[in-house]
Amino acid sequence: MFSTERITLRNKEGITLIELLITTTLISLISFAIYLSISNGAKVWKRVRMETELEELYIIFHKFRTDLKNTFYFRDIPFSGESERIEFPTLVYSPHLKKRTVGKVVYFYDKNNKSLNREEFDFSEIYCGQKSSSLQTLKNIVSLSFQYYFYDRDKKGYFWKDEWEGQDFPLAVRWELEFSDGENKKFTQTVDIPIMQ
Repeated sequence: MFSTERITLRNKEGITLIELLITTTLISLISFAIYLSISNGAKVWKRVRMETELEELYIIFHKFRTDLKNTFYFRDIPFSGESERIEFPTLVYSPHLKKRTVGKVVYFYDKNNKSLNREEFDFSEIYCGQKSSSLQTLKNIVSLSFQYYFYDRDKKGYFWKDEWEGQDFPLAVRWELEFSDGENKKFTQTVDIPIMQ
């Protein structure tokens, strides 16, 4: 009468439509999850890198301010300034003496490499004409300009100029820097020189 044999209608060599849809959906979900992970990782990396470059810029700003605040009259190291270069006496770390000593610091813009460079020379390096033992570089600088604030006795007023020569120091130094991290950002810093106050 009734047979206890079970009849299967399934073909053992193929897959069903439901199995195909489930597999396709799982592969799509896994691929999307991998894409999101890589995409978010790239965004985080880009943001961290950008913040690192800005931190380096702020460190250079701080060093510039500190160097100018510590400047002093020194006969053998005059204060000299151009629109893209400035050098003046200050306290620097001497690798030879292993301590801070009298020296010169130079900030200059390298147009070819689009970088801001900072060099330190201790007095022995200046005297012997040696190269700087300390060079710091900040990349991605689009432009840099220095200006020097002074009092003109003839005109009886305060003015900015692009170059500075002479025995005296300017009252203040302003630098404008354009930095690129995908988009250009301008920074301006004005530092007064305490010995001129």
